[in-house]
Parts: sequence; C-alpha cells; structure tokens
Amino acid sequence: MKTLGFLLRFSVIVPVCLIVWWWMMPHYGWVIGHAAAQIMGLFGERITAVVIEADGILNTGTLLTLESNSGKQSDMIGSVVTNMAPFVALVLATAGLAVKRRLQVLGTGAAILTASHIIYLVWAVAIAPSVRDATELPIVVAQIFITMPFLLWIVLAHWQTILDRMAPDDPQS
Repeated sequence: MKTLGFLLRFSVIVPVCLIVWWWMMPHYGWVIGHAAAQIMGLFGERITAVVIEADGILNTGTLLTLESNSGKQSDMIGSVVTNMAPFVALVLATAGLAVKRRLQVLGTGAAILTASHIIYLVWAVAIAPSVRDATELPIVVAQIFITMPFLLWIVLAHWQTILDRMAPDDPQS
C-alpha cells in the first residue's frame, strides 16, 4: 500500500515539476553556461559568449551555445538537465521525510545534479570534439544522466533506512 501511495503521489507531482522545470530551463541554462565558461577559462578555452535559444514545446528544445575564438559549440540542454525534475518529484513524493531532511536532500541532490550539468558542458565543449569516433561515450553519458536522479534519491533520502534494515537486530553479535 505504501508503494502504491508513493506511485500515486509521484505521478501527480512529476508532471508539475517537469512543467515548472522546462519553464525555468532557459534561465538555468544561462547560469550553468556561464559557470561552464568560467571553468573552461581556467583551462585556457576563453568563451566569448553564452547564448540561449528557447525552443520547442515548454522550452524542451532549448539550445545552449558556447562561443569561443575557436568556434561555436551548441547542445540541446533539455535532454541533459531535465533529470532535475524527476529528482525533485521523487523527494517530494517520499512520505516520512521531515521538512528539514527533505530540504537537505533537495539541496544536496540539486547541487550534485547542477555540478554534473556544468561538468557535462565542459566535457561537451572541451573533450567531446576530440573523441567523436568513440560513439559509445554519448550513450554512457546519457545512461548516467537518466539514472542519476534515482540513485541520488535512494542514497540521499533512503540510505540510512537501508543501513538500519541491513544491521543485525542484536548489536552484540
């Protein structure tokens, strides 16, 4: 019954989170684009412009372009950064989390996801062009981004519960 309740809450919350997230995506893309540009500047890749073009239904086709003296690199960030919405929905749908704990899980998970999005942009601009023949790399990266919200949710929201259930009942054994 608990699982059914969770699934019902999640199925109601996730569409709302997705719509809000997609509405915010161009702004979020601008922020992570500038953060990635700063990091690339530390490695000698001077980014001269960060351009966001909101496109598609609910901004799902938003294009982020990083311009440098060596050219332009563009990426449709919707497929990369949309993993934030299911993570938020999973945490909000989880019963039994105190408000403070829920905010800690949301903050930590959002920070990890944001850092991964910035790292992805740095990778996509600085490294990916040099490994274009490695066709399996984009698939690996996509699988990581698809599973990351669920892994973060398990680790951040449920890890102590999992450890408690795995612990022996008798502390003397």
